[in-house]
Amino acid sequence: MHRVQEEEDAGVNLQLGSFSEEQTLSISDLRFLLEHKRADSDPNTLGDIFDKTYQYADKFCRSKNQAAIDEARAVVDKYSSIHPFEGALLRNLQPENYEEAYVLIPSLEAKIPMEHLDELLDDLSKVQQF
Repeated sequence: MHRVQEEEDAGVNLQLGSFSEEQTLSISDLRFLLEHKRADSDPNTLGDIFDKTYQYADKFCRSKNQAAIDEARAVVDKYSSIHPFEGALLRNLQPENYEEAYVLIPSLEAKIPMEHLDELLDDLSKVQQF
């Protein structure tokens, strides 16, 4: 029972440990970086893991347009209370409304009111349609 409570608290209180200051990428960001690595490298030197990672990122990215990726990041970055990790989760998961976002990313509930989160999600959905 105690472990279950710790896991629930970990979702409400973002606990990234030594990774809290690291840059966070969305899947679209990852795809863009891998695309450039692929273009700049000999395909025979990249290997199977690179290819599988690229295929995954290509399949699940929200946008393949760099301008849309940058704009989506800017939409989320307008809200300084949101940690970059939470922003990447929002860009990856694209919840439809604040309720879904709070369930998927419980730490947001204490950081951003539902009306602002709905506005952010609406703006994000408009950007990532491209």
